[in-house]
Amino acid sequence: MKTKHVVIIVLILSVSNLCRAQSTTRYFEQFYPANRVNQMQMKTFADSINRIGKEAIPLLIENIARSDKVKIGMAKPILSTLPVYYLKENYRGIRSAYFIEWMLWDKNPQRYDYQSFYDKKNLTLGVLSRAIHEYYRYNLNLLVKNEDKQLDYEDILAVKSIYEKWWEENQDLSIQELRLKYTNDSIWAKTPYRWE
Repeated sequence: MKTKHVVIIVLILSVSNLCRAQSTTRYFEQFYPANRVNQMQMKTFADSINRIGKEAIPLLIENIARSDKVKIGMAKPILSTLPVYYLKENYRGIRSAYFIEWMLWDKNPQRYDYQSFYDKKNLTLGVLSRAIHEYYRYNLNLLVKNEDKQLDYEDILAVKSIYEKWWEENQDLSIQELRLKYTNDSIWAKTPYRWE
């Protein structure tokens, strides 16, 4: 009888996680506008992913392989100039890859100088800086190829494969363990790709 109850509980939890995951998949379509993503959209989507937890990672990985293009539009608002390759259309799946990066980011405030872009004596700007850094891990939040900058679709599939391999090897870890391992062992070090 005890075993039966355990099985039922596991099934209920599995269905609950699946429902949350399907909700996230539907949410992707709302989040992916054709142009620039504003700060409120960044916050809304990041908070949604955060609530779901690590179960969102395989869904995000699956969404990397989208073949349509948009202007990624997720650079930090404080940047005054943007490179040409950022302003062009890039594969939409890069946004999904970014939110994997965001989920696996150790956002411990002790590790980062949140006020580096502002006058440290100005409290208001300091608070603004912290808010910006919370959702923008990199400056452009764009995945590029070392020599060519922009990715072609074969690169997108290669990037998806890199994440899949990493997830297969680490999916049993807790989100805290995933973040620690990801921070200390970059999956991009031996690839032609990097985040800007």
